[in-house]
Amino acid sequence: AYEEDPRVQIARAAGLWTLVSGIAIAAALWSWSREAAGAVVLVAAALHAAPSWSRSAPISVKRVWAELAALLGPAGAFLVAGNHAGLLVAVAGVGVIYHAANRTGWDSLRKIANGLMIAAAFVFLIEAVSNQHPGTWALREGGYYRAGVLIVALAASRLVRNGARDALGLGVHVGLLAWLLAELGPLPNGTALVSVGWGVLGGGILVQSLRTRDNALQMVGLATLGLVAMKMLVFDMTMLDPVVRILLFMGFGGAFLAFSYYINRTPEAASENPGE
Repeated sequence: AYEEDPRVQIARAAGLWTLVSGIAIAAALWSWSREAAGAVVLVAAALHAAPSWSRSAPISVKRVWAELAALLGPAGAFLVAGNHAGLLVAVAGVGVIYHAANRTGWDSLRKIANGLMIAAAFVFLIEAVSNQHPGTWALREGGYYRAGVLIVALAASRLVRNGARDALGLGVHVGLLAWLLAELGPLPNGTALVSVGWGVLGGGILVQSLRTRDNALQMVGLATLGLVAMKMLVFDMTMLDPVVRILLFMGFGGAFLAFSYYINRTPEAASENPGE
């Protein structure tokens, strides 16, 4: 089998190591800029992708070329486009890899896409936490790009199969929580805005889970609302103006009452309490 053939694995590792080392040495010798090095990586990805579509090449050879192209493409796009836009383009490239994995049935491409998505998640969180420069329309620099990353990652999750789809969806949810905290937190009354944003997100997920009868999604919604309640008790009680704090607690109290009323009106609750 392909995955158990050590010769193919050695060829894949040797090809990637040689190519990356060559580009790094050339960049150091000729003082390439980041964009120039990224352009070379993109060209290398295209040259590796072309043979993978050849009908005459053996399957094992095509898969090695496709794997190398999958590793190089998002990396080159990230280098060329820069930090903010580069992350968005790289995640879109990962979505293309998921699509290629579904069309070819090659599990190795799916594993590469999962690894690249994990790396993109780390970069996303680092940027969300460390970037303090002001941007446009009340968001910090790169805030809209990071929102685009979440949207593209959510769209890419529809291309993922098996349990990885739930993991990627949960990752997008955590990323959205981090994005709301990073972008709304520095604003005036930002901690209240974060609580409202988290509450709207958790409530929307809970309503959707009740409509689709998705227990896992329901747990995510309940956990998000629990996180909001804990944040309000631990942080908002001491950090907010009394008037804002009263309005916030009253709003969430009414929202929780509305959710309990909606839950009791679902078909499952009606079947459990037929006499009510």
